[in-house]
Amino acid sequence: MNKLPIGVGGQYSVAWMNMATLVLVINIAALMPLYNVLDVIFQSAESQLQSVCTHVNAAADQIHQFPQMMHHYLQTIQNSILDHLRRAMIELVTVLQAVVLWFVDVYKSTYRCLIAFAINTALAIFTKIAAPLQKATEAIMNGIDHATDAIGRLFHLPDISPLPTHLSNWTSSMEDTQRKVNQWTNGTDQLHQWLSIPFDVLKQQINGSFVNQNNSISNVTSTTTSLSSPNTYCDATRLIEDLQDAHAKVKTSLNVIIGVLVAAIVLCAVCRVFFIRYRHQYLHRLRVRVLDQLAATPPPSNSTNTGERANIDRHDDDGNGTITQSTILARYGHAHHNQLVASVIYRSPPHAIVQPLNSRKRWLMFITQSTALSYCLCVSIVGLLTMYSFLALVRSSSSPLSSSVILRQLDANSDQWVQDTIQHTTQQIQQNIDKQWQTINQWITHSETMINEQLFGAIRSFAIPVNTTLDNVIQHLSGLITRTVGGTLMEEPAKEVINCLVLNKLDSVQQGVEWIASFM
Repeated sequence: MNKLPIGVGGQYSVAWMNMATLVLVINIAALMPLYNVLDVIFQSAESQLQSVCTHVNAAADQIHQFPQMMHHYLQTIQNSILDHLRRAMIELVTVLQAVVLWFVDVYKSTYRCLIAFAINTALAIFTKIAAPLQKATEAIMNGIDHATDAIGRLFHLPDISPLPTHLSNWTSSMEDTQRKVNQWTNGTDQLHQWLSIPFDVLKQQINGSFVNQNNSISNVTSTTTSLSSPNTYCDATRLIEDLQDAHAKVKTSLNVIIGVLVAAIVLCAVCRVFFIRYRHQYLHRLRVRVLDQLAATPPPSNSTNTGERANIDRHDDDGNGTITQSTILARYGHAHHNQLVASVIYRSPPHAIVQPLNSRKRWLMFITQSTALSYCLCVSIVGLLTMYSFLALVRSSSSPLSSSVILRQLDANSDQWVQDTIQHTTQQIQQNIDKQWQTINQWITHSETMINEQLFGAIRSFAIPVNTTLDNVIQHLSGLITRTVGGTLMEEPAKEVINCLVLNKLDSVQQGVEWIASFM
């Protein structure tokens, strides 16, 4: 019979070191990785949710930026069109200027040649007629001068002022007038400069108009850009808070399970204390019973032969159901190693220890004698109970920590969040697109008005210098006739030729230009 290695007091001190505590600690250790698993799962869900919001914001921003992109492309196209239009208008004005100047030169050379021909013809005739008359007049004047000198010397008169013997040189005057006409017809004058003034002003007006137009478009574009600030359409803060709340509730459920297991460890330690006390009392009673049974069992006879001895060792009883002393001692050893099972098997009546065991009791005794088998069985049973308890706690609809309640609430919050996000995103995109389209329409209207005003303003600005130029041309031609043949017999014919060839047509053009300036 084995003896206990330590006393009852020592066993009380190590009561917490038992198989149940080991089993529960192993189950707690198996539950601890669930914290990291839950953290990874919920963090992954939050990351995926934020990624979804990022993609939603990116897609919504692309939709939102579409009108602005179209506006940018339209602005680029418009700038290109305006630049090509400006160049085309400047080239057209340049060509028109060259054509006008060429026609003016042709027209000017025509009337210059006609006027020069008329003046030169008249001057040639007058020169041919005036030259003999001038010579005869000079001869007469010289004779009168000599006669006057002779009379003065005869009467001893004082010197008489000499009469002019040279009259005005008609031929020189005529030749000087002819030289002025030739110089005017063959030389250059300010007509080209005056005709170039309105074209140069028109070019400057065109360049200034398109520069102002580009500045106005830039101002409208900056306004459109300020309206198209980026927006946050998808905000996952509320749903992330719901996920964090669900995470906290699931962790609370896990904490409850671990707390129950820790309480079970304490309870097992307390039960172990009571079991040690019960075992000590039970072994004391069993020891007394075994001694009584051994005292009542007859000792083996010395005269028993070898065959009878082998028969006693081979069988537990003697045929009448009685147990031998060796069997009683073996059962006492089993009871000493596993007092709880022995107390169940060898319960009352008091002589049950000497009764033969049935198959069920033998199987129970065999199971309890294997420590590893008992340990594995307890670990499996406690693990299954723990997991099913955790699942039952999580799935229970009446518990506030129930996963069904948490998931239903999370699902409802997710659906509401999706609907709110879609509605908010749609409204924001619609509002922003409406604002951008309104701004683009205003920009188109403003650009159209600006182009019309600038083009008509350029035409009006062109008409006013043209009118001034025509006035200058008319005054120049009139002054030229006055300076060239003024005070002579050719003044009136020259004015009539100028009026016939040039001035009447210039007056008609001037009236048309005045109408354009007043209409614009």
